[in-house]
Amino acid sequence: MQTANDNEIQLKIAFILQLSLEMRSEDQLQMLADFMESKRYFPGINDIETISEISKHIYLEIYQKDDYIFKKGQMADKFFIVLNGQVAAYDMPASEL
Repeated sequence: MQTANDNEIQLKIAFILQLSLEMRSEDQLQMLADFMESKRYFPGINDIETISEISKHIYLEIYQKDDYIFKKGQMADKFFIVLNGQVAAYDMPASEL
């Protein structure tokens, strides 16, 4: 269960992710790196410098209910982090998509 503080942090992270890299302050970049490190999205990476560099390249994308994020067979060019909501994965024949 999320706390009010968790919701506040998610809102701040979502705001930062809407900004271009040039518009993100050092404090915002640090907050983003700290968030990424705390969630352990990259458990094999233990140095904050690498996590900070990765955090410079992530941005917010908003999807609506029933939107496809990607389809089977597409080239993987993104890593998705769900800040809010749910995602389901289906392995369906192309004829059913």
